[in-house]
Amino acid sequence: MRRGLTKGVATLSLLLAILIVLGVAAGDCPEGALAQDSKSVETALGSFEIEVCVTHHLVARQHEYRITVTNQSVECKLQSFGVVPFPGIPVELEQSGMWQAGIDEANWWMWDGPSWQAIGSGSSREFSFFVPDTTPIAGVSGAVFTNPSSACGGNQLRYNVLGASRVEEEGQGEGTRDSAVFGELCTCEGEKEWFTPAQRINVSGGYRAEYVVAPSGLNVPSDVAISQDGEIFVTSSRAGAIYLVALDGSISRFASSHAYAIDFDDAGRLYGFNYPGGEVVRYDGSGRGHIVARLPRSACESTLAAAPDGTLYAALNYCMGDEMGDTTLYRLRAGDYRVETILDGIAEISSLDVGSDGGLYAVIDGVLSRIDPDGQEVFPLRELGLREISSHGLAVAEDGAIYVSSGSMSPEGAVYRHMPDGSALTEVAAFSGNGLQGIGILPDGSIIGVQRAIGGLQRILPDGTTSAIVEPNGLVSPQAICATSCGELVVVNDEAGWASIVCPDGTVNPFVRMTSFIAPLTYVASSEDGWIVAGESAPGFPSQLVRYSTAGEREVLTKDILDVSGVAVASDGSIYAAATREDRILVLSTAEEREVVTTDVRKPQALALSYDGRLYATVNRETDDDFEASMFGDAVVEILENGSARLVAEIDECYDLAVDEAGEIYVAAWEKIWRIDKYGSRSIFASGFEGARGVACLGGDLYITDDLANAIIRIVKIDSVQDEDGDDSSEAVKRGGIPVP
Repeated sequence: MRRGLTKGVATLSLLLAILIVLGVAAGDCPEGALAQDSKSVETALGSFEIEVCVTHHLVARQHEYRITVTNQSVECKLQSFGVVPFPGIPVELEQSGMWQAGIDEANWWMWDGPSWQAIGSGSSREFSFFVPDTTPIAGVSGAVFTNPSSACGGNQLRYNVLGASRVEEEGQGEGTRDSAVFGELCTCEGEKEWFTPAQRINVSGGYRAEYVVAPSGLNVPSDVAISQDGEIFVTSSRAGAIYLVALDGSISRFASSHAYAIDFDDAGRLYGFNYPGGEVVRYDGSGRGHIVARLPRSACESTLAAAPDGTLYAALNYCMGDEMGDTTLYRLRAGDYRVETILDGIAEISSLDVGSDGGLYAVIDGVLSRIDPDGQEVFPLRELGLREISSHGLAVAEDGAIYVSSGSMSPEGAVYRHMPDGSALTEVAAFSGNGLQGIGILPDGSIIGVQRAIGGLQRILPDGTTSAIVEPNGLVSPQAICATSCGELVVVNDEAGWASIVCPDGTVNPFVRMTSFIAPLTYVASSEDGWIVAGESAPGFPSQLVRYSTAGEREVLTKDILDVSGVAVASDGSIYAAATREDRILVLSTAEEREVVTTDVRKPQALALSYDGRLYATVNRETDDDFEASMFGDAVVEILENGSARLVAEIDECYDLAVDEAGEIYVAAWEKIWRIDKYGSRSIFASGFEGARGVACLGGDLYITDDLANAIIRIVKIDSVQDEDGDDSSEAVKRGGIPVP
């Protein structure tokens, strides 16, 4: 029993309450803050004290800028101030909370556009806004002025707080530029000529399919639940299954499910919580699921815990589209599963668990807490101070020890133990490659945990030694793919939140943290100089066109293209970008110089350039549902010089495309790879995929990502040479298989 994570933004309400309980004044900057500054602002009519504190939200991967304004001696009604970020902070002021406010001698006011609205009283007021933690810390600027229509006149004084010179360059916390880089391009060593045949893939005559990265047993394993008799259940959301996994690593399918969080009650009933749909499901002994409740939809990962008596607790971390919201904690009564709201408008709950005594525990915005559901109270136990606390990463042992996992979206992490006596938090075991996400405890005291970002299942024995129950293959939910100038592949892992480097020998290494969550898909493309560009946007995240150097250094090129997705790089370094929501394609010669290539497209997604400069795109012309229309296309078009789109082929559920040196187009379309020759004739080139979503040409071979199988397949041409027995020799498989004229 345990669980949770969010990609969403937290509010301050619960955090401030916790700080007060811990003896920290609400306006104080907490110990370990990334940066802080203050400034006295004097005007002819009075003075303000402005304090800025920057803290890091590990679970949401956001920097929070908290501004505290104290009225020192304001005498004129509606003296007002504005708070705006320095250049480089991607935040819309209208969405940043209270971005413009006024104060008189007794009341605080907020300008909502047409009028001023009273928002409270007191000498101080706090305001905040959030930015992605991959953005370097910057300053805050603003102005103090009086309402020009008031009797006070229009006095104004500008100020800067937290200027760049006041920001520490080191120790900025998880998710800053340095900590978001995991590896470097052009560092692979060695090749592997022969790979395991992908026998379930049917290919055209004269070709062979083989696994560069073979499927792993678990694809996006997010949570684990332990039955009363010690059986291990793992939910693998991308595989659409809950698996029963033995200690020897053997896997059997228990139920069809897309749950991200699972837990048992003491009667042996298994429950699951799915997002974005919000379904809470009870599974019977045969694995059949029964929906017992529907909670609001959310695109952010949410969490579940079951009490011994079958009472369920679900923490819904809300985000949808561009909207980031708060967290709501629900209770589902045992028996009838009647839904009750316990807490609302609180900070993100990354995990939940119910102890054997019925006590409800949670990690709330990095603070280990106990919750009284009846009294609707939160009792902080410990500020964990960990880097990237994992979703669903909480488990309460019979002796009262509480275990917390970290690093589920990073190449390293650990499991920690908190004892009821309040003694120091201790590290139980550390992991490289990927930390653990959901965890559970076996009857012998072993801790079982999943590695969400690389597909593994690990065991920590009571003595602290670790072993893999299911070996990871390094990938989860692989989607977009591109070939680099160094002969490597860069693969976007949707549910891992990062991109990986796949070496010629099949080795998989993490590259950079990336906004890879859908929809729309995050596409990548490589330049001749070696840098990578990505179109990154996801529900609740900024829509950004980002360039990565071979060393992984991140440069945001644009922040104003709505739902940027498909990308392609021309030989001169110009970048083509699909604005999926805007129904247009642009080309950027620099970050400041751009032009619209076409508006004659609907929901453009994947882009590809031929060797002679022809631009192709997948589009969705028919689907009414905007979410689905931004996920896949139904046709391939060529963008002509006059900006019109010429239909090349109608292909259902197409996700990606690549063009070989001969000008032939290969289209990834879920179960199939289509080939369109230079005359426009299309044919099925390969089939039998579970979810082909990415395709790239490299060295004459074709590489395909299979999202659901969690694999990368290479298709090569077979030489006509036969061995001495007259059979096709496996050694006759050669590289350079995609035909050229």
